[in-house]
Amino acid sequence: DDAIGNGIWQDLLWANFSDNGKCVISWRDRRNGDSTGYEQGSDIYFAVSTDNGKSFGKNIRLSDKTAPFAKILNSAGNDFQSTVIIHDSICATWGDTRSGKLSIYFAKAALADGIANVVTVSQDKHHFLVYPNPAKTSVSIKFMLEETEAIALSIFDVSGKEIWTDRTDKTNNYSKTIDLSGFSVGVYTILARTPNGIFSKEFTIVH
Repeated sequence: DDAIGNGIWQDLLWANFSDNGKCVISWRDRRNGDSTGYEQGSDIYFAVSTDNGKSFGKNIRLSDKTAPFAKILNSAGNDFQSTVIIHDSICATWGDTRSGKLSIYFAKAALADGIANVVTVSQDKHHFLVYPNPAKTSVSIKFMLEETEAIALSIFDVSGKEIWTDRTDKTNNYSKTIDLSGFSVGVYTILARTPNGIFSKEFTIVH
């Protein structure tokens, strides 16, 4: 919804339809940066269409902080964003450098207003183990926390449907083996939610 040819860059476009027919476009936008061009601060925005893309509602800011540009974003694979639309909510993940380093962020918000709680997705591979991967009959999860705290785990299929959950009271070492006999072949995501952040791992089930 900015003026054509004003030099403000938008990129990392992502399009999805919700199960109730809404078309949602999300993208990285530099309207809140200091100037024009690629190397500017950026945010994640989205817009919703209820008529198959013929018209769109207002641009809605999803990210909660404008991330300054950092040179690491010039390297291949270091700038990305993607979204999934579930009913009337948008679930988004993206990389930005608001903290001075490249980190991954996740947000879930209502399509109506975009009000979201943005959290950092930890990439600490030493604390979250999922094996074997690929798995056939069972998969084991180990999660080692630096301090005693509660943990909630969920497994999602590729459509974003939550198909398994578990929750514990305060602990610093979580371990569980899951029987996969009721799971279909495919790729799954495990999310571990703790008071200090959300951690994720993917695993694949094969024959």
